[in-house]
Amino acid sequence: MSRTVSRCARERTPLLLHGETGTGKATLVRAAHALTGAASAPVVVDAAGPGAANVGSAANVGNTGNARNAGSSGHDLSAALRAAPTGAGRALVLRNVDAVAPEQAPAVARALDTAAARGTWVVGTTGPATSAN
Repeated sequence: MSRTVSRCARERTPLLLHGETGTGKATLVRAAHALTGAASAPVVVDAAGPGAANVGSAANVGNTGNARNAGSSGHDLSAALRAAPTGAGRALVLRNVDAVAPEQAPAVARALDTAAARGTWVVGTTGPATSAN
């Protein structure tokens, strides 16, 4: 898996990682991004928003840069993505991509497309599926 992720980082191919919390998704992205010679850490934007446990803490974002909380609760996820630094040698991680509200999906997709067009490596992460009671 690490070879695939490293290749995606070098080629700037968008990537979606799925796994349980704490399995090292952020660590894998950070390591692959560093192998490209990038001087900056990946920027992390969390689609789960401020309601997510430990959002914004270094432990929760894997020390990958400035976490920005967005998603529901009145936060504009696409604005957070547009405000993130982009360009060659940059990486943008959208955590909890499965938490993007349907009404925000088109604007989020445009923001991610714009970042990718500027040479930013775009990575999405999802966690385990949860069942609604």
